Amino acid sequence: ATPAKNVLVFPNNKNIILAAEQTIPMVKDRNVVIVPTRTIPQGMTALLNFDSEISPESNAQLMMDAATGVGTGLVTFAARNSEFGGKKIKEGDIITEKNPVKAVVKLAKNMVTRDTSFITLIYGNDISEEDAKTAFNELSDKFGSRTDVTLVKGDQPVYYFILSVE
Repeated sequence: ATPAKNVLVFPNNKNIILAAEQTIPMVKDRNVVIVPTRTIPQGMTALLNFDSEISPESNAQLMMDAATGVGTGLVTFAARNSEFGGKKIKEGDIITEKNPVKAVVKLAKNMVTRDTSFITLIYGNDISEEDAKTAFNELSDKFGSRTDVTLVKGDQPVYYFILSVE
């Protein structure tokens, strides 16, 4: 429904990329370019690198080049009873920790390297602002001297936290 003649699509999910690509021949009245981002943080970084002075195809390449440097971590709950790494997990449990704040801090410790410049913490609709600020403060205390740490209210369902590391 957009009046735009050029449309960039960010699937932000590896399972959606193929479906997005299949829309290209179906659209006859505009140019559709798929930027094959696999996660929301990749899509956000890609968008930050948009250049209105270059072609959509060149933009797609530029944006994907930026997106490939983004690591993504997710904190969610088990959808059913299962087992992971020899540990039994009950439906509704967080896989690595009982507390989502502890889980995201542990996740960050495993993802952040000495080359990391940016950490973005996106908190979901099941996380209170107080818990989000606690997680942000812990990450800032641990990594803030050498990285920029940003907190974003995402209100996403399913994921307590989406962690972006660049």
